[in-house]
Amino acid sequence: MTMLQCKTNPEEEDIMLKSNYLPAVREQYEYYPYPNRNPDDEKKRLLGTILEPLSKINHYCFKGKRDLNSSFRALVAGGGTGDGTIFLAEQLRDTDTEIVHLDISSASIEVAKKRALVRGLENIHWVTGSLMDLPQMGLGKFDYINCSGVLHHLENPTEGLNALKSVLNPDGAIGIMVYGKYGRTGVYQMQELMRLINGNESDMRVQLESTKAILDALPQTNWFKYGEFLFSNVKNRNEIEIFDIFLHAKDRPYTVLDIYEWINSCGLNLIDFVENKALYEPKTFITNTALLQKIKEMPEKKQQAIAEIIVGTLKKHTFYVSFNTNTVATLEDPDIIPFFHFCENVSAKQLYDLAIDKKQGETISAKHPSKGIATLAIGKYTKPLLKHLNGYNPLNKIFELVKKEKEFKHEIHLDKEIFEDFKNIYHLFNLMDLMVLRHRSVPPSKTYQQMQEPVTRKYKNN
Repeated sequence: MTMLQCKTNPEEEDIMLKSNYLPAVREQYEYYPYPNRNPDDEKKRLLGTILEPLSKINHYCFKGKRDLNSSFRALVAGGGTGDGTIFLAEQLRDTDTEIVHLDISSASIEVAKKRALVRGLENIHWVTGSLMDLPQMGLGKFDYINCSGVLHHLENPTEGLNALKSVLNPDGAIGIMVYGKYGRTGVYQMQELMRLINGNESDMRVQLESTKAILDALPQTNWFKYGEFLFSNVKNRNEIEIFDIFLHAKDRPYTVLDIYEWINSCGLNLIDFVENKALYEPKTFITNTALLQKIKEMPEKKQQAIAEIIVGTLKKHTFYVSFNTNTVATLEDPDIIPFFHFCENVSAKQLYDLAIDKKQGETISAKHPSKGIATLAIGKYTKPLLKHLNGYNPLNKIFELVKKEKEFKHEIHLDKEIFEDFKNIYHLFNLMDLMVLRHRSVPPSKTYQQMQEPVTRKYKNN
């Protein structure tokens, strides 16, 4: 593991060449650090991110078999005000791992550093610079790279991805978020409108005030107004969000097929989309059996492209990429442990309690505040599977415990039948980003409550 030689003076930071970015982009983030964060909020809550749960990285990128608490290096490229960095660093507190936070905006880095200071995090190295310069920075190789909401703002996203690839370990992975084309249709019409109105106006404050005035004037027939519910921060008149969405100097969206072509052209493989996964599946919307069968015969990327256009509201795409294929943990490993990750609203026990009085063939529904409603059909073995799905039992033990239940112990069981019932449970909750897998050799992750409680206690009387 290559470690950075860091300066001991807290007032100093490593400054790298900033030769490969649009000056207007850096100016925006110096004036409007993004996303808008108040460091004092760290005293009372830990803000999670979609890509950075260690349990999720392990599941999708390392077959569930890597303990990320040891000999692990992560780079947050274009880390902004620190969401991904802070979440990773908190999960990896008191380990020998290293997180490098890289951003072109010193103002954004200052916000991130203040957040880390509030939390007492000391496992972060701060670097001011452009990710385009990564091949020349001498930072070493990384096991995981986060690049969320950055590549679509570059003059050449392909060069940016290749720069990230140059510092990725051969068995490593990159978590990426880029904007979706169809879900931001109204946004791009608004961007065109503001270019017409603002013309050569260089004063960012004047540009912003003009945009706010236009937002107040939009009729219901305006395309953005139709989809305004997708952008709550704009509806709440968050100025930093308004500038970032409507006035950004560079903003390039992607479709599903664009992403596959882009990733493959860089010599990488798309592992999976990992946010709103159900919205990438045509069966979520289509019920016509013949049509579904026809679509199932198509390549997966084409199926996902069909679903993307059907739903129409995917304003961003969040996914992992790697040099390798077959990096996702699978149910074929008997030593794999299925568990609900980072979720206090849906648990196996809650589901078991809902199912206890249900008969085979009936359904139970679990509502998650942000993931929607999951409806699970009760199979022959569903209830005992939920009973023994405690986050610590591997599949082989779960199956043995199910077979010992009194209603089944005198029967001749086929593991295949139990497995089919479990697959229904797993696929439903994995689609909702609630269930992942880890090998029994990997320790469980801490919960949000376990990580936040010491920080909250520290400031309780302040």
